[in-house]
Parts: sequence; C-alpha cells; structure tokens
Amino acid sequence: MQDLGGYVDEAPVRGTRLLDDIYQSCNVAVLKPAEFEKAKNDLKWIYAIKEELRMIEKNQTWKLVDMSKHKKPIGVKWVYRTKLNADGTINKHKAILVIKGYT
Repeated sequence: MQDLGGYVDEAPVRGTRLLDDIYQSCNVAVLKPAEFEKAKNDLKWIYAIKEELRMIEKNQTWKLVDMSKHKKPIGVKWVYRTKLNADGTINKHKAILVIKGYT
C-alpha cells in the first residue's frame, strides 16, 4: 500500500471467475445445461420450463403485447439451477425466465 496524502492506494482486486470454472477445477459436477438448446431435449428441464411458464401465467407476471414499430423488444434468457438437499441429492430442477435488463 502507498499513502497518497491521506488516501491509501490498496492493492488491486484480483479478477473474478465463473462459478462453473471453479467447479470444473475442483472436479465438482455441474448439474445444469449450458443453454436452452440442450435443455429443450431433456425431460427434467422441459418440466422445469413448463412449471416456470405456468407460474408466470398464474401470477400474471408478464403480459404479451403487440411489438411497437418504434421500440426495440427486451430480450429474455433462461437460467437453470439444480436445487440440492443437504445430503447432496437432487431436490428439483428449476428454470427461471429472466429479462435482459441491461439492453
């Protein structure tokens, strides 16, 4: 550290890594598909996707509208998680549809 007239110059923060990269280096199984193309062919993920869509409709979370000619639509993406029990066994597969809010 270097004193800069009352301000302390701290050592730079180290870079970040994706959790999946850490799991791979530790030989821990990653229990989620990397993308929708893989998930759409797997029954457990199809069920999780259908469950998420059912809950969106039930809770009236989103409303489909006609696309405006003057606005760009907001994109969405699927996020997949495998929920585990305390003993490490699979509890359930969860698919979450999220808005790409940064666009």
